[in-house]
Amino acid sequence: MNFKTILSMAAISLSFTMNAYSTYYEYKGEGKIIPNSDKYIGAQNDNWSCGAYSATKMLNIVGHGVSYNTIKNDYAQKVFSAFAGRFSNTVTDIGLTPDKLALTFNSYIAQKVAESIKYGGIKTKGYKAEVRINASINDIENEVRYKNRPVAVLVYAGSQLHWVTVIGWMNSNSSVIYAESDGTINYENKYEFDRKRVNNWNWAAAGILPNTIVKIEEVEFNKLDAFFDHLFLGTENAIYQIPVVGEIYNLHKLGAEKFNQIVNFGPRGANEVLKSIGLPGIVPDLTVPMTLEDVVKLKNQAKKVAEEAARVSQQAAQEAQRVRDQIAEEANRIKNQLNPRNWCCKWRR
Repeated sequence: MNFKTILSMAAISLSFTMNAYSTYYEYKGEGKIIPNSDKYIGAQNDNWSCGAYSATKMLNIVGHGVSYNTIKNDYAQKVFSAFAGRFSNTVTDIGLTPDKLALTFNSYIAQKVAESIKYGGIKTKGYKAEVRINASINDIENEVRYKNRPVAVLVYAGSQLHWVTVIGWMNSNSSVIYAESDGTINYENKYEFDRKRVNNWNWAAAGILPNTIVKIEEVEFNKLDAFFDHLFLGTENAIYQIPVVGEIYNLHKLGAEKFNQIVNFGPRGANEVLKSIGLPGIVPDLTVPMTLEDVVKLKNQAKKVAEEAARVSQQAAQEAQRVRDQIAEEANRIKNQLNPRNWCCKWRR
């Protein structure tokens, strides 16, 4: 292979920091490595999860300290199981396709945002992963060098497809610096690297188009609609594989449109939130998918509960008024009996 290894797993175990390497090369004007890309997150230990490794590397770079095993087992595996294709050799040759890699990244981001909302915080900014096709090597360079954002790139490793994560650039010899899923960091001339990319239509049936990359963008979740559209657009069935996200999505379907309507709903309880959006007296199971029919049924049920509550309240008010009137009448009767003038008149007769 025509590449060089900058950082080995042994070097990582000795707490070598890539940030120091980055500072040295920036000082000399020879290149740049994105901050936080040196953190050791584990190493691939199977034949399909190089995409999970790339998702983990990108998450760590944007500030989420999560391990490869966590992303693989708790997120990628769920996405992979739900969306695994039925194409020949899909599992061994592809692993996570570009859309699944992006969804793995977004699922983790969504869970963290959802946990913040559930337990009292309003998270309005974050990152999302998105797929881009026909990306040139210059597009990759622009993301890494000038935006400080990593890029997951699909390359050929022999006859198999393989994800690597571009995390830096060297000016001195126009080399790409990228993280391998075995825990090493390598560099390679950008034109040689570009030739290894999947640039044909052989995998189109599996959703892999020529020169596809997965990149990340900073986004703002100023409404719940934006939150779900950014991270789960077109993949609603994935929402319910991420527990807290599913709960918020159901509350959203039931009428909660703003973050502040559902913030802190965990400690307060779903019942309080449902009251705030006009659905009192009902506590549905928010952890399971809720169809439009379910929503209509719940709203009709809530309407009946509200109507019954209003009827009972009206009856109670009428009964309270009747008791008040009766007490007042009895009080007047007793008052009249105790009035001395009434005694006097009766005595004189």
